[in-house]
Amino acid sequence: GRPGSGPDGPRRPASGARRPAGPPAGRTAAPAQDDAEEELDWPDSLPDDDARDEAPAARRRLAMVGLPLLALALVVAIGWWFGSNVLSVAGNVDTGGSTSPVPSAPAAADPGVEQEEPAPEPGAALPITDAAVFDPFGDGEPENDDDVPLTTDGDPSTAWSTLTYRGTADFGNLKPGVGVVHDLGSEQSVAAVQLATTTPGATVEIRTGGTPQGGLDSFDVAATAQLTGDDQLSFETPVDTRYVLVWITSLVPAGEGFAADLAEVAVSAAA
Repeated sequence: GRPGSGPDGPRRPASGARRPAGPPAGRTAAPAQDDAEEELDWPDSLPDDDARDEAPAARRRLAMVGLPLLALALVVAIGWWFGSNVLSVAGNVDTGGSTSPVPSAPAAADPGVEQEEPAPEPGAALPITDAAVFDPFGDGEPENDDDVPLTTDGDPSTAWSTLTYRGTADFGNLKPGVGVVHDLGSEQSVAAVQLATTTPGATVEIRTGGTPQGGLDSFDVAATAQLTGDDQLSFETPVDTRYVLVWITSLVPAGEGFAADLAEVAVSAAA
């Protein structure tokens, strides 16, 4: 046979067998692990799962705290704007000239309390047939008696006047008053008395009685007033009487003392 074909001869690789791949001629192969590390350039360390979860949690906590604070700031801003704009405008509105006050409803009457009846409306003027000074506390000196007709002459520029009293307005502490009694001629139903004076501030009583004689107590008080110049003194209820006394209780300063006058006196019947 052929040399080498025997059992002891050299053997050649089979035609289908491959040789291990080696580096090309003249090159040295570098380790495969070093090439992979240089190509990927990995960081020294990677964040763990806890570090990755910490940032979203912090953002959620910030949102939970920040949203209420933002809402509070918005409420404060709205309140400041409302106070500085709306209220200031309302405070500057002149309600006196542009609007009318709303009338309040009248208070309901208490059924347990007796209501005061309004004074009756006076009717026509009654004729006065006579008049005279009434001075039960005087010392006998005339009190301008001759001027009494001026109280019913229809001319308010003329008047009957008291004497002038020095010291005090209450007749110098000499007497409680003086007056003029008017005669209606017969008993009439009287509702009011109209007075005109040139001495406003004097005080008077309207008294009624059945006789011109006697003391002050024989006349009942029907009305009182402090005169303003032109006054109507209405009675609470009409009074049947013949004599009407205008009784002056205090005077006003006049010249060097105190006095009062009656320019016109009119008596009205009940309507």
